[in-house]
Amino acid sequence: MKPEQPNPKSDHPQLNALDMRARYEDGSTIRELESITGASHGTVWNRLRDAGTVMRTPHETRRMRTDPRRLTARRNLAKRLRTLYENGATIKELTEVCRRSNRTVRRLLAEADTLRRTAAQTRRMRSTAARNQLMQSLQKRYEAGEHVGDLAADYGRSETTVYRLLREARTLKSSKQGSVSSPAADEPS
Repeated sequence: MKPEQPNPKSDHPQLNALDMRARYEDGSTIRELESITGASHGTVWNRLRDAGTVMRTPHETRRMRTDPRRLTARRNLAKRLRTLYENGATIKELTEVCRRSNRTVRRLLAEADTLRRTAAQTRRMRSTAARNQLMQSLQKRYEAGEHVGDLAADYGRSETTVYRLLREARTLKSSKQGSVSSPAADEPS
């Protein structure tokens, strides 16, 4: 006879029946619990029933979501998620923050009138943020007196790239001859 293999889903902390019951009683639907836990509809249903959960109809779920206290908490969560999303967080990261399913997070963002972005827009937003952070770091070190060659070596960039980033950060100013000078050299004597 084969030894029993442990079920990888049974060790999942979110499959605990009492946790599921608490979420269900807080307004989560069986479908949302399915997506959070990865368990089937029947498994979620059985675990809720075994935990002594009083099941509700879809109408009761909708009514529950319009309860003023719960509605206020939901709106606050939606606002928080919108702020995080607009600052560059992805849907996946938001699901981890609030421990809700992708579908619920998307629904909450829609309730907060959030303009959804494409994956390409997210990548572009993140690369812009990383570039700005690099420019600030270069600017700070350059203004502290470090040489461009040293900065280029430290950051693994060419000197031309470092000069361009510093110029974009408005640390360097071009003179009429096209040469680049430091801010100290541009001050009158």
